[in-house]
Amino acid sequence: MEPEIKVYDSNAIIQNVKDKIKDTFVGLIPDTEWEQMIKTEMNKFFNKREHDDKGRPTDFERVTKEEIEKILRGKITTYLKENYESSKWGDNGLIVNDNIQKFITENADKILLSLIGGMIQSNVNNMISTMQNGNRY
Repeated sequence: MEPEIKVYDSNAIIQNVKDKIKDTFVGLIPDTEWEQMIKTEMNKFFNKREHDDKGRPTDFERVTKEEIEKILRGKITTYLKENYESSKWGDNGLIVNDNIQKFITENADKILLSLIGGMIQSNVNNMISTMQNGNRY
């Protein structure tokens, strides 16, 4: 039976040495010190810092918020794609999605009011102001 030939891999040897050193040093730390280190790090992660009076979130709050935002962004994107996206083209550009078309039809009066109501109101107010000051409009 021939001996197994192993390919020399310097990265594997370096990693092996690193792991052995890490194991040795961790083994040298007394249990009480190890528990205190873990408790200190957990407190830093979960609790507000004593000197932080600016209302900044804890690391736990920040990480949690980022994860929730990622999940919500994905769910909202999926919902919008499934219900409102349109990639069909017609003579005049994109064909309006059926759900968007229904929304516009049901709310056309509110949409129109929202789009031009402010402009018309501003013009009327300017006319009133101009007339009150004795100027011609």
